[in-house]
Amino acid sequence: MSWASSTTGGRIGQILDGIDFNDRTLWKGGIKADGTRNTGALDTGDTITVGNADGTKSALSLIQDLLEGERGVFYLDRDGAATYEERGSRARRTSSTATITTYALTSQPGFEFDQLVNRQAVARQSQAGAAGTSPNTLTTGTPQIAQNPTSVKLYGVCDGQEIQSEYLASDTQALSLAQFIVNIRSTFVAPVTIQMDGGPAAATTQMLSLELQDRVTINDTVAGTSGDYIIEGIETEITDGGNRYVVTYTLSDYGTLPFVFGSSTQGIFAPPDGSVTYTVCTNATRPASPSNGDYILESDTGRYYQRSAGAWVERIYPELTY
Repeated sequence: MSWASSTTGGRIGQILDGIDFNDRTLWKGGIKADGTRNTGALDTGDTITVGNADGTKSALSLIQDLLEGERGVFYLDRDGAATYEERGSRARRTSSTATITTYALTSQPGFEFDQLVNRQAVARQSQAGAAGTSPNTLTTGTPQIAQNPTSVKLYGVCDGQEIQSEYLASDTQALSLAQFIVNIRSTFVAPVTIQMDGGPAAATTQMLSLELQDRVTINDTVAGTSGDYIIEGIETEITDGGNRYVVTYTLSDYGTLPFVFGSSTQGIFAPPDGSVTYTVCTNATRPASPSNGDYILESDTGRYYQRSAGAWVERIYPELTY
């Protein structure tokens, strides 16, 4: 098998081309650093190495494998556009698309214990047939394990299903992914459900226009729900011969890192804990002569990196002290 350098978005684009979903007007990305929508193209995602598709997996399965390592989202929007949003797109939604007030019926579902993960193992999977082609190797990396000791004391050990991904370039990247998953899933956070059943003109407009991953502000004094959320699921119901139209939105708390409904919980993250300093720059203006151990914050992506073994490695830090 031959391997080539690509990106998460580039590979998803190749998969879409392979199934003849190749109309670029029906491709869309997420929110860019300038706050505008990436239209006519998918987001970039991570730099990865990819092999030839051998026909043993469906297009959707291949995309799910890619998202397992990058943690972005892929969906078809209401217009049928294939949309890939890299994980940083969520944080770039600096304002709400709409404000939903007391004309909505709200409910708060119970906690789901099976969504709690306070210990996670991640391993770099071997890339078959890639011997001698840097940076690919034939050997699987050493499994990397991250855990939240306080969560373990409170709830006992809750292991996530071990992840093996050929799209992880190193054991260091595998550990970062394990830490990411534990950080966002080691506490209970329940999604909020908003049901809209007609109402004033503003409500009808929202029912017809809001989209997956939109950021919305909830201000419901009746149910006591307030704050900013991201739309993770949309369910529509048309009854009474078309005279009744009900929309139910499943929401997650807005945060700076991606939430995948059904597998993630809210996470709050911050820079290093004060024991180190970091340089603020953009992705294009990283320090020209960094030293191993240096930290940077990219102001245009909101991501933190540490210089390790001659490369910039993304780091994720919990804001809360457990």
